[in-house]
Amino acid sequence: MYEKIKYGKMHCYRQHINVTQCLWKSIPCLTCLSEDRMKIARTKSPTNLIPNESALKCSGNCTRLPASCYKCDTSDNCLIGQLVKFNCTVNETCNGPKFMQKTFQCQYCFLTKENKEHTCTQNNTSCKANGTPLQRVKGKCIVNKNIFCLGNRTFSKMMPCSWTTGYSWSTAFTLSITVGGFGIDRFYLGYWREGLGKFFSFGGLGIWTLVDVVLIGSGYLTPSDGSLYVY
Repeated sequence: MYEKIKYGKMHCYRQHINVTQCLWKSIPCLTCLSEDRMKIARTKSPTNLIPNESALKCSGNCTRLPASCYKCDTSDNCLIGQLVKFNCTVNETCNGPKFMQKTFQCQYCFLTKENKEHTCTQNNTSCKANGTPLQRVKGKCIVNKNIFCLGNRTFSKMMPCSWTTGYSWSTAFTLSITVGGFGIDRFYLGYWREGLGKFFSFGGLGIWTLVDVVLIGSGYLTPSDGSLYVY
């Protein structure tokens, strides 16, 4: 058992064990985790005695833990959408019985609702997020901790290419209106060749400048690296 306490800027967890064990058997009485991703500050102690983030989430009443803490003997013979009961166990340190029956809706993890029951991320920065047709890339999805489902809680899924490097649409549009005649908007978006052309042609005698104002304002002209605007 661990008791959560605050020690300066550290999140600390104190074990409920005998003080003599702390002093003579090198069992850590106090383990501190920093704000930065709960980084462990070790003090000459075995790694398995230091609580990790998942173990801390699965502490408390054994019957009221998040769904990700249970291991259930599931069956795919149930009807999708039907309420079913499965025998489940929990291996984490929690209070109460470790064996129980849990009732949840029969559904596969990869069929759960996106953004409501699972969240997906994709780190592909080589695809064109503003291309036509829209590219689709493989993303990693994780089911929310409170959702029971059949199968792996982490799965892959094809999703629209979506990433950004921080180009601001409002900044690009403002530059296009104010100093677009000098090609500054094109330079900002990474089109340096076109920017030089606008600069030496005085914005194409104003015509090129007006065209770029319309293209950027409508969102048709996007960053050269293929990323999305930040609005």
